[in-house]
Amino acid sequence: MHISNNRKVIFLFTKRFPYHDQETYIEDELPYLKEYFKEVIIVPYDEYEFNEDDLKNRKNVDGIKIFKINQKQVFLSFFEKLKREIVVWELLFEEIIHSREKLNHIKNALSLLAQLRYLYTSSLRLKAFISENQFHQGDIIFYNYWLHRGSVICAIFNHYHSHLKIRNISRAHSIDLFHKDWNKMMRIEKKLFLPFEYLKIKYTDRIYSISQIGFNHLNTNFNQFKEKFKIVRLGIKKTNYVNLFNNTNPQKILTCSNIIKIKRIDLIPEIIYHLKTPVIWYHIGDGEKNYIDEIKEKINNYNLNDRCFLLGKMSHSEVMNFYKTHSIDLFMNTSTVEGIPVSIMEAISYGVPVLATDAGGNREIVNDKNGFLIPNQFDVKEVAKIIDSFFSDEKLVQEKRKGSLEIFDKYYNADKNFKVFIEDILSL
Repeated sequence: MHISNNRKVIFLFTKRFPYHDQETYIEDELPYLKEYFKEVIIVPYDEYEFNEDDLKNRKNVDGIKIFKINQKQVFLSFFEKLKREIVVWELLFEEIIHSREKLNHIKNALSLLAQLRYLYTSSLRLKAFISENQFHQGDIIFYNYWLHRGSVICAIFNHYHSHLKIRNISRAHSIDLFHKDWNKMMRIEKKLFLPFEYLKIKYTDRIYSISQIGFNHLNTNFNQFKEKFKIVRLGIKKTNYVNLFNNTNPQKILTCSNIIKIKRIDLIPEIIYHLKTPVIWYHIGDGEKNYIDEIKEKINNYNLNDRCFLLGKMSHSEVMNFYKTHSIDLFMNTSTVEGIPVSIMEAISYGVPVLATDAGGNREIVNDKNGFLIPNQFDVKEVAKIIDSFFSDEKLVQEKRKGSLEIFDKYYNADKNFKVFIEDILSL
């Protein structure tokens, strides 16, 4: 079913996109939003600098308005400030009463009140922008790409302007979804605290988990809101590239992620050192300088400088072109925690088999059909044996390549997933 509605206006709340070089995977969703909605307005709620040169590197942003919410000035009268105090205290008490992290909210009450004051003001900026542009409120949909601060802005807006009847929906990925559970998943000593979990869920009309594991988490912990939860997976455009089954020598392995500790990129050189199969390893992504230096030192210590290449950050389109020009034989993900990585979606769209840790939603995109799931706490020598065995069996390689294409087309094809997502939004 194709729903077309030329009156609807969608506000897409992002962290910083289209500025800076993160969240670039949102680019692929924009054409679908532009097709279904009269107007698309991006609201980057964590951005303050707004370097317009960044837009030159963004795809599909032409014809899209950007509301620089943090530049909008709003004057609060005495009575408005009084109302704000009533609102923020009421919201904090509601969170404390219903939260899974009552003690953390109490301990951090002063800083959380300051956050709520700022987000309350942001909701007033949003209301002023809507009024100035004379949008008909019944035609507006708030769409948060993350179940994050933007969803709190929308929650405050809708709770205290409920007569406007603006629908507020959100995707839910990983850290924005699991909150206190993230600490256990990451096995970190310094506990990460994300506030307002209950408020974000209560005041969002529908939450679209990108994974089954996320959907199960929501239903387990917030069953009173179960009617709000749906699974709608992300996706990327199907490639027309067909040169998939050439056996290359040396074999080419690719990883693609931010270079941060939870991704455990430092273990890749050690795995390669134990391989009997000649391979070249490419890594796409940038990150923490000290960690990058640590990885480079390992590469040097294992005498792998002619086989390991850290390529730095690339745009989504550059990554996709890299697959076309390098005939990748295996994609690897060694992360301790994941949602469902877009990087794996990119790999399987080219028919590349995947070896990944059984972390988060990885098991929903990687299985025996298209690759290998390894334990989260794996042994590098055992992983090397799996890879050697795989590369020695050309029939198995081709079977898993075909399996990757089939899983991609069934579950992660953007033409299917984004249309299902948007049509569900419009049916609310």
